Amino acid sequence: ALSSQDTSEYETAASPRSLRLIWPSGKQMFFNYAYLISAEYDPEGEANEIKLHFSSHDIGIKGYGLAALFTDLSDHLTRSITAIQPRYASQESAKNNVVFEITVQVNE
Repeated sequence: ALSSQDTSEYETAASPRSLRLIWPSGKQMFFNYAYLISAEYDPEGEANEIKLHFSSHDIGIKGYGLAALFTDLSDHLTRSITAIQPRYASQESAKNNVVFEITVQVNE
């Protein structure tokens, strides 16, 4: 499960805001919520999947228990998402959101 430092939220409504993505390697990227066009949540399959469509990039997030994260993303509350190594993620331990894969593609 994620600790409070793995998924942080903004305390009050304001803008502009950014979403920071953090990989297990330490790599980081951020995206401004103003450019988020649409998002999808798919609970089917072995893992949950969230797709975020920004004007310049498409972001894929895979993990377990991601419904609450999707709601927070739609409200622009999530400040950062930290992925863990897949070997540490298990469905049994995923009572809260556990992210084990983040992919980013540049829109052509």
